[in-house]
Amino acid sequence: MIYLICYKDIEIDLHTLGIVEKVYIMSYTLTICLLIALYRSVDSIDKRQSTRLETKCRKNKDYTYLRYRNTEECWKWGENYLNYTNAIRYCQEEGALLGTIKTENERTLIWRFFKNRILWNGLDKINKPTFTWIDDNKPEKNFSYYFPDYFSSMLADLVG
Repeated sequence: MIYLICYKDIEIDLHTLGIVEKVYIMSYTLTICLLIALYRSVDSIDKRQSTRLETKCRKNKDYTYLRYRNTEECWKWGENYLNYTNAIRYCQEEGALLGTIKTENERTLIWRFFKNRILWNGLDKINKPTFTWIDDNKPEKNFSYYFPDYFSSMLADLVG
């Protein structure tokens, strides 16, 4: 069973919320039931912001609010059996990219929720010498860091 995570960036002007700065909110998509998550990572989470994001999650049916340290996300998840190429295509059709999990907080949140499940993420090695992130093409030298137990068990299964 493979879970697909996609994202797209949406810039939100927080002047309307009484906050002076801008933040980026990402929406993630896990396919079959089509997961969509609103993601925001800030140094200190303002109670008003947290409450508004949590409220948005509850207004949308089938969404779950998750929070770990300074990372908040709204998730709607499901299952899919797409290969990597089709996963990329599906996300593009949704106006998104495969999700990139670059921070410790994102990794911990995703790992806690999707323990022992196979995930497509935004690392790509097709026609490239090393893994790169599909959102910015930056190389990732230690891709197994993001799911160390997963890669260890997957390699053991492949080798036999």
